[in-house]
Amino acid sequence: MRKDPSRRYQHMDDVRIALEDLKEESESGVQPVRQLKRRPLWPWVAAAAFLCCVAAVVWLRPRAAATSNPDAPLKRLTFDSGLTSDPALSPDGRLIAYASVRSGEGSLDLWVQQVAGGDPTRITNAPEDEYAPVFSPDGTRIAYRSEAAGGGIYTISALGGQPRLLVAEGRGPRYSPDGSQIAFWKGNPTSGTPYARGGASVWVVSAQGGEPKQVAADLSVAAKPEWTPMDATWCL
Repeated sequence: MRKDPSRRYQHMDDVRIALEDLKEESESGVQPVRQLKRRPLWPWVAAAAFLCCVAAVVWLRPRAAATSNPDAPLKRLTFDSGLTSDPALSPDGRLIAYASVRSGEGSLDLWVQQVAGGDPTRITNAPEDEYAPVFSPDGTRIAYRSEAAGGGIYTISALGGQPRLLVAEGRGPRYSPDGSQIAFWKGNPTSGTPYARGGASVWVVSAQGGEPKQVAADLSVAAKPEWTPMDATWCL
């Protein structure tokens, strides 16, 4: 009696077999299961993929903007005719310290100027080269390498003044995040062998001065330490 001829029983034998199957299922206690029409899964999969993409874009966009800005304009800060090197930005981003021969006296001295513009201020004045400045975390002092008296690490006010020898022989000073210590390294770099004559070693000393302590003394060569931003550990 079905409207679709293809779904009608074609012979009485088909009807008899269907009735026998139904009787056997009824006697065994097995109830016929109605087959439900299954909905396709692809709409749900597509929706989940779309939501994942949106979440990824929302999460990554501010980080990408913070780390990459190809359209940021370049601004020239120094206009010295001679060598200018080793720039260091103050923690608040307002000052820049660097080494320059702009005095015309033949040696590198440290200069500080505002990033916004203006004339630089000379903060060191020695016949030997002075370079590699780094600001303290509070921006009030600068540590640097000087070749005076055989070489060493000095500190000076960011506004200039009397320099103070912190430790002899030191190179590459780096303030700890809290400003209480300075890490540095000792060695004899040359153009041919960067860490010749006994290699190089890393040390740490109080920012107020005192006896330095060697770090990772079991390493044959260690140089150019950097503090991690959040705690008193370092990379060599």
